[in-house]
Amino acid sequence: MNATIAKFVNWMNSTPWVTSLTIHCGWGALALLVLLSKFPAVPVLAGFVVVTALKEYYWDKHFETPSQSFKDSSIDFGGYQLGLVIAVALKHWGV
Repeated sequence: MNATIAKFVNWMNSTPWVTSLTIHCGWGALALLVLLSKFPAVPVLAGFVVVTALKEYYWDKHFETPSQSFKDSSIDFGGYQLGLVIAVALKHWGV
């Protein structure tokens, strides 16, 4: 493995917010690609934003152990929205 890539992977694994953002982005993009293949885009995208906001800012705050801070929830929510952008771009390009 290239030394630069190895250094980047080590940094990413030692930086929890990057790992969290990446995981949420991937799951968000995957879920949206499945949903967008079956349902109209506007309700799916609007519903995705609402559901992920409720999940991150309400559910995780009150029911996840340990309770997440606003910063943690914002990172996770940002990951979901990045996944949304990726899914829409992939769908636009016919993937």
